[in-house]
Order: sequence, then structure tokens, then C-alpha cells
Amino acid sequence: MKRIGLPTILVFCLPTLFLYAVVGPALVILPSMYAQFAAVTLTQAGLIILAGRLIDVVADPLIGYWSDSLETRWGLRKPWIVAGCVVATPSVWLLFHPAASSGPGYFLVYAVGFILGFTMIWIPTRAWAAELTRDRDDRARIFTVSSMMTLLGGIFYALLPILLSGHYGSSAITMRVMNDLALIFVVAVPLSIAAMVLLIPRETPDHVERPTLRALWLTLKGNRLLWRFLVVNFLTALALGMYYGLVFPFFADHMKLAPAFPYIAIASGAIGFAASTIWLKVFMNFEKTKVWGLAVLTLAPLSPIIWLIAPGPAALVPVLILTAVSGSILACHFAAGPSVLSDVIDYGRLRTKANKTGNIFSLSLLITKAGLAGGAGLALLIAGLFGYRPGAANDALAVFGLAFAFSIMPSLLFAVAGVILLRHPINRKKQEIIRRRLEQRESRLKLVTS
Repeated sequence: MKRIGLPTILVFCLPTLFLYAVVGPALVILPSMYAQFAAVTLTQAGLIILAGRLIDVVADPLIGYWSDSLETRWGLRKPWIVAGCVVATPSVWLLFHPAASSGPGYFLVYAVGFILGFTMIWIPTRAWAAELTRDRDDRARIFTVSSMMTLLGGIFYALLPILLSGHYGSSAITMRVMNDLALIFVVAVPLSIAAMVLLIPRETPDHVERPTLRALWLTLKGNRLLWRFLVVNFLTALALGMYYGLVFPFFADHMKLAPAFPYIAIASGAIGFAASTIWLKVFMNFEKTKVWGLAVLTLAPLSPIIWLIAPGPAALVPVLILTAVSGSILACHFAAGPSVLSDVIDYGRLRTKANKTGNIFSLSLLITKAGLAGGAGLALLIAGLFGYRPGAANDALAVFGLAFAFSIMPSLLFAVAGVILLRHPINRKKQEIIRRRLEQRESRLKLVTS
């Protein structure tokens, strides 16, 4: 089997860097900034994020289904990625340029536009990645590099105010920084997507049945491995969403570390980026699902430790250490998930003889986004209901609400997800058997159709 070269993987994964340079700020920072500088309250921002998921419930499965079913001269995936770029680009520009009078409707419309465009790019890209190769190790390389680009995107947005602190007057993340991120996005994302679409070969035709809605339902109904994966997917996304939803007000406001927030984000992203190469080697030599489960379990006790650190400038060093450790563990989570899902999809393809890769990745993305945005919205709502207000003097009850939503609930969710992962039945030996049987069936079908 021909291996995929690193240059090809880098071109394929480059758009991920620029996409995630704005995904983090859109989820983590913009809600608080709209609450401070636009006509949107923290509670309204939480409700808007939750409302955006209702649109995903319809859009994500349809995009996955159509990207599996609508064959074009350019393949199944490329047209959707280009269309998603056309939708996301103006939405990001307007979302990151609110006026003082911009209200909940403005935030909702352009947040939904960005979410929809992102989905049109991300679902076909993930499905395409799984179809570039069936080799277990090559898949691990592709999804690990993709995870590294995700982390680099997080580093990029945090590094921008530090490198240009003379221009901005501070290293703090402000609305001016958000404006410049939008400018970078509208230039870099179209260019990197053009390179990917023009230089990377389309998915390999698989000579299997195109999916029907009934076949998709039967896959979901009968594939217990997929259900187990999706439960883990939702639990971890919900935990991370609650964390990300409050990470900016927690560190910038409660911990009094606003000028240092970019350094905190960089510490997490940079260590995670470096750790990704180590996790790739670990995946090559050990059962990646078991490694993933242990990593998620480790996050459970780490989450509440942050509350042992007293707010103030002296908190910076222990906060940097703790976020760096968490970032290195999260790198395992982000790299392992899509690779394990690709193995689960192969298991379903072997049983059903239909290609539902895009459908299943769309469902996985829907659940991930529902968990992330639902967790972020829920965390903002909980903090708001307990009376927490960014920039104000908060009493003990408000701080407890912040603690409960920011770390206690995520800790419990990580623990449950880790236990489920440790019971995942597909190992390296079983996946090799699945791969060989798929290739044998593919060879027979080619002979019949030739």
C-alpha cells in the first residue's frame, strides 16, 4: 500500500489552522466581548449559542448525507468545501466586527452563518481524510497533523496580540485583535482551501452502494460501537464546552490575569502541539483507544485543581504549568478521536456494504458541536443564574456558580467518558482484519465492474 507523504498531509490540513484561529475566539472570547461592548447580555449570548445548535440538528446530517450521495465531476467532497468557504468568509468578517448597537439578532445571524460555513467545510474534509487511506498508521498521521493544526490555530490567535503589542498597546485580547483575526481569515482560508482542492486528489471511488436514509438509520441502529463512540464524543465535548465557555472570564476576570491570557492560551496550545508528535508514536505502539481512555480519565482530577490557586499576578506561573499539562493531555484526545471513528466506520462499511463516511462524520460533528456549544451555553447560563458578572464584584455564591460550571461538572463528565473508552473492543489486530476484508471485497468488485 502506497504511503501518503508529509507534504500532501500538510497541504490537506493547512486550512484547519486558519479555521481554528477563529473557532476558539468565536466560542471562547466573543460572547464575553459582545456582553461588554455590544448590546448583548451574557445570558443572551448563552441562549444564542444554544439556539445555533438547533440549526445544526438539521444542517449537519443533510450536509453529511449530500456529501456522500451527490457525485460531481470534482468528486463528492470538494464542491462542499468550496461552498462552505463562500458562506463562512463574509460571516466571520461581520461576526468579528460588531458595533456598540449590535444586538442578539446580529450575533445570531452571523454566528449561524459561520457555523454553517464551517460545517460545510469540516464534514466533507473529515470524510475525505478517512477516504485518503485505509491504513491505520496513515490515518493516525493525517488526524494527528490535523490536530496539530487545530492547536496551532489556538496558538496563532493568542500570539497575535503579543507579537503586535506595540500596535495594540497591550498584550490583552481586545476587539481590535478580533478585527485583525477576521482579516487574516478572509485572506488565508480561501487561499489554503484553493491549494487543498487543486493539489490533493479526490477521494478514491469505493465501488459500494451510495447510502440511503434507511441504510443510515440501520447503521446507527445496529452499530453498538458507533453509539459508544458517539456517547464519548458528546460527554467530552460537553465537558470541554463548559470549560471553553468560561475560560476567558475565569482567567481574565476572576483570576485577574487579563494581560496574561494570551500566554496561558499559548502554553496550552504549544505544549499540546509538541505532545502531538509523542502521542502519534504512542498510537503506533500501543492500543490507541486505551491510551485515549487513560488520557481522558486523567483530565477528571486535573479540572478542579485550578481552584486551589489564589487569584492575582502570583497565580500566573502555577496556572501556566497546569494549563500546559492539560494541553498535552488534550492533544491525545483531539488526535485519537477521528482516527478511532475511522476504524468504527470501516467496521460499519464491512457490515453494510455502503459508504456512509460523510454521514457518520456529520453526525459526529453535530454531536461535538452540540456538546461544545451546549456546554458553553450551559456554562454561561449557570454562571449568569448564580449572579456572576464579568468586570463586577462577585459574591461567594456567584464564584461557586463559576466553579461548578467551569470545573466540577467537566470533571465528572471526563470520568464517565474515560471509563467507557477503556471498554472499547476494536484493537489493532481486529482493525487489520477489517482492512484486509474491505480491500479483498474492493478487488472483487473492481473485477466484476471492469
